[in-house]
Amino acid sequence: MAADLTNPFYPELVQPPRTELDSLGYRTLLLPDSAKSPVNAVQLADGSLDGVIMTTLTLGSSLPHTLAMRKIPLVLMNREADGAVADTCVLDNRDGAAKNAGLLAELRHGAVGAVFGPQNTSTGRDREIRLREGLGEHGIGLPSRMVRRGPFSYETGYHAAGELLDAPGRPTAIFCGNDAIALGAVNAAAARGLRPGKDLTITGFDDIPLASWEVFQLTTMRCNLRRMAETAVRLLTARIKDPEVPHERVVLVPELIRRSTHHWAV
Repeated sequence: MAADLTNPFYPELVQPPRTELDSLGYRTLLLPDSAKSPVNAVQLADGSLDGVIMTTLTLGSSLPHTLAMRKIPLVLMNREADGAVADTCVLDNRDGAAKNAGLLAELRHGAVGAVFGPQNTSTGRDREIRLREGLGEHGIGLPSRMVRRGPFSYETGYHAAGELLDAPGRPTAIFCGNDAIALGAVNAAAARGLRPGKDLTITGFDDIPLASWEVFQLTTMRCNLRRMAETAVRLLTARIKDPEVPHERVVLVPELIRRSTHHWAV
């Protein structure tokens, strides 16, 4: 199951495990998950599925517990839920946020803004918590007037970054909770005659293919989606073969990709 596929991150996230599973002879079924049309336990535990890879969860989701009670093999990929007991493969979001904070400190940014993702997701929560901590370790504040939140979408980035850039004392750097938000922020800056990499710094998270396009050249954190997919498939197939195998949690370390949307503040 995956979130809104109009977010360019999700097609990149779900295609590798589908390819891996197809090569092993499994037929895959993609169930889009959204606030308007959420996936429910009936769809996942009706007996027609050998196993489930969940890529989108809120922190309070009861689905992992429900599937565990019904003995459905399950892997959490990309996101986690509080209290869930399941095989897991996720990015070290806190490490990535700390590296991002270090970059902003290295570039001597004192006026930092942020457009975070949803606080009810592990990705949104962990990136926000660790960015705040990391900035604080470098003596950089993040006042509430410099913070916006919303879905992990282009629209969130465009409108939220626009608000930050239109306000008095605009930030010299904007951390974005993912690349879709960052691309919206880049265009919001351009609409105001500001050049990321020249007039301000904008950073993303995930390194989707769009991030490397010449028109964007986004500075961001890279997640190795191929390795995440291979790990998730390995965990799922092992669980299908032996339901009693010990649970495993794999955490992948992100890589800072320096492109062209960052600059020295002074």
